[in-house]
Amino acid sequence: MFMTNVAELINQDLTVAEVYLEQKKFDLVNIIGNRILQNLFIIDIKELMIIGLIVKEVSSDLQQINAAEHKADKKIDKCKPFAEDCFKTIKLTLSDEQPTIKIWNAYLDFEDKIREYLLVPEEREIYKDDDEFTTEATINYLNILLLNKEYLLDKNIYPLERTRAELATLTNTHGGRSTILSYILSRAFEHVYRFALHAKVTDEELESIVSTNINGLSEIVTLIQEGTEEELIERANIMIGDLMYNYRKYFLLSGERGEIPLTPEVSQKIRKIIEKSKGK
Repeated sequence: MFMTNVAELINQDLTVAEVYLEQKKFDLVNIIGNRILQNLFIIDIKELMIIGLIVKEVSSDLQQINAAEHKADKKIDKCKPFAEDCFKTIKLTLSDEQPTIKIWNAYLDFEDKIREYLLVPEEREIYKDDDEFTTEATINYLNILLLNKEYLLDKNIYPLERTRAELATLTNTHGGRSTILSYILSRAFEHVYRFALHAKVTDEELESIVSTNINGLSEIVTLIQEGTEEELIERANIMIGDLMYNYRKYFLLSGERGEIPLTPEVSQKIRKIIEKSKGK
């Protein structure tokens, strides 16, 4: 019987991600997120899959902020510490018996701090928090998907991608924890949905994926309406665990051209970091 030290495994990955943050190699942070997901997939641990997805989202946000048109604003230097704090907080929770809420809070806090820097300066000074609006809008966006499931079964259109993008815009302009949570949940759904559309899955399997997650989103809407955040987080965490497990399964079976393999140079750096973390 193998007894993998999962906390140590993830701790090493997050330590590498912190090094890449410092070096502003944000694309490599995304690869570390995928590595966390793949490691958890292969040992069948779903409840911590959210960590890998968080790392991928941090990478995506920082790459967007570091885009050429924003460099003069020097926003990235203000945002890096938010990402570092997020990773450090997650590392501290890994020894907890029930780390889920703390992990999610670390991510929600990161997105809340960073979102204004995803806006151009002209917008940043004007848009204000509006939790009442974002909550209502989030529920309505999710309900549109719930009431129009047949659109998700059409392989020629991509309503999930548009919904996710609109939730991202809501988050950046007006905030809202339930909106951030719904955004990352739609992102997880999109990862699996994209593979299901383009991989060789049967129509029956695609319909099963859509139906299962539409039912899950229906529960999410109810929990948002009830205002029970801890229950909302726990339910979203279960959904994301299942989604990211299937995402890595499809990746393993189908492959994905967009994923960049590690270079020998990067592999050597990672080995040195791991050895150092073990005190060798």
